[in-house]
Amino acid sequence: MTKEQLSYEIINDGRGYLIKLDGTPWILQDNYIPYPKATIEESAQAHIEQILIEVNKPPQPSKEDEIAQLKEQVALLESAVAELAYGGAK
Repeated sequence: MTKEQLSYEIINDGRGYLIKLDGTPWILQDNYIPYPKATIEESAQAHIEQILIEVNKPPQPSKEDEIAQLKEQVALLESAVAELAYGGAK
């Protein structure tokens, strides 16, 4: 998703906004403004910027990948402890 795909329209006499994705209504902010700024226009733009940050985050590793990585780290630590305890001192 790019900034060019997102636009906004001020609604309800300046009390809310509608975010559009490729010109299609997408997110209606009418009673609650999640990113309040000095003007409703600035609030809508801040909301769009936050959407872009969230959508363009790098993918996070899966829980399975995290578990596998932690298991590898535990095995390395256990090996290091065993070496220190039983094989390192003479």
